[in-house]
Amino acid sequence: MKRSVLRLASVAVALQACTTPSKPPVKPTPEHLVEIDIRGVRSEAGALRIAVYADPTTFLREGGVLHGVSVPPSKRKVSLAVPNDTPVVISVFHDLDADAQLRRGPLGLPMEPWGFSGHPPRIGPPTWASCAITPEPNSSVVITLRGAP
Repeated sequence: MKRSVLRLASVAVALQACTTPSKPPVKPTPEHLVEIDIRGVRSEAGALRIAVYADPTTFLREGGVLHGVSVPPSKRKVSLAVPNDTPVVISVFHDLDADAQLRRGPLGLPMEPWGFSGHPPRIGPPTWASCAITPEPNSSVVITLRGAP
């Protein structure tokens, strides 16, 4: 049980990187658009925070976001540019109180819904290897939010 709590707490820490505005790194070019289809939104409150990472060494770190955008929860499909032929990770969290922070409980666990591209682990922090995808041009990536509330 203690190990599960620690793993979930590390997810919360990792997701916090999605809320921090970053200085954009040098963009790989060329890029193409990918539609992000966000599922599991259970409330119209707050905002959806979406981040694209293109470098495993800066994944979920402050300053590591290639592209980031906030949209209202009613907008469940969002198009973002991703580098051609390059693995990326797309993360989303539902900022229910619109404070640009991932709210956490007493044990550091996420208190707001979150999701990643690929196949993130059910328990524990997301990894580049489990979440990275290489989307085709004009394709759609489904991200299903999980977790609280």
